[in-house]
Amino acid sequence: AFVDLTVPLGGFTLLAGLNSSGKSSVLQALALMRQGFDASQRGGTSGSGVGLPLNGEYVDLGTGVDVLNEDYSGDQQFAVGLMGREGESSSVVVGYEREGDYLPLVGEGFSSRFWRAGAQSITSDGFRYLRADRLTPSATYARSHEVAVRRRFLGTRGEYAVDYLRAFQDEAISADVVGHPSASSPR
Repeated sequence: AFVDLTVPLGGFTLLAGLNSSGKSSVLQALALMRQGFDASQRGGTSGSGVGLPLNGEYVDLGTGVDVLNEDYSGDQQFAVGLMGREGESSSVVVGYEREGDYLPLVGEGFSSRFWRAGAQSITSDGFRYLRADRLTPSATYARSHEVAVRRRFLGTRGEYAVDYLRAFQDEAISADVVGHPSASSPR
């Protein structure tokens, strides 16, 4: 809902508004930053690393097209930033991939300089986030562009089969043993 938004946060901040006015989006942005920080600590995610995970322990946001408005036509990257009490600020710049569930980090990513600039509160052990998810189609079946499309993996329980079939529905089946003898199409 927001093209550019600055939200001053204090020791206690109350977000109030009508349904669909962006309250959850503000909270999810903070949780997403924590999720990215945690991923960078586990896997060394940096500007050349895997990226910002849109789905994980704190938030399940879907893919790039789910995060940004479907009419998004700006740069092929966007930023989320934090400003500290002393005015120091830094941001994480992310490349936009419509189907990506790990968006590539541009530049420094989650460098120590970024976190010194005001992110201590969301990277500390005291950070708590309780999700208030609504039931969405993504809760019905798993989607992961990284797993189903890039890795061509169905998941250990077949949980990514629908996403895999959506992505590769028009590819011809290469092995005769896999296709049914009376199939009307090689796809």
